[in-house]
Amino acid sequence: MSTRIRLTVFALLLALTACAARTEMKENQQKWAGQNVTHYKFELTIGCNCPWRSLMPLKIEVKDGQVMSMTDKAGRQTPTGYAETFDHAATVDGLFDILDSAIGSASKVTVEYDAKYGYPTFILIDNSIATDDEINYTVENFQAVK
Repeated sequence: MSTRIRLTVFALLLALTACAARTEMKENQQKWAGQNVTHYKFELTIGCNCPWRSLMPLKIEVKDGQVMSMTDKAGRQTPTGYAETFDHAATVDGLFDILDSAIGSASKVTVEYDAKYGYPTFILIDNSIATDDEINYTVENFQAVK
């Protein structure tokens, strides 16, 4: 098989994989929206070769799409130096946005969803641009607040 044909087949496989991943994401996003959870708490660990590793996990409370509180592992308000990174991932909708951006553009995206609520419990994004460029997001101890 020629190199050109192999590249075409590879590109088609990538497109099909991205399409399936996007469909799965949309289904879980709809499941999340259907739960109508407007107030929730969770722990978020952002894993990468980054300076904030020692702050993880973050304890986050969200109400009506807004972060009400975010504290680091020691119970301190999250340092503002990392606010852009943390704020982007600090809501379930933000995690879906991260996932949506990664599907089709990253070299590898691995995701797991909560069976009941549909939110992503684990996202791994690898851009394969450099060694150690992977980033992952892990959601634990999710609690819907009544």
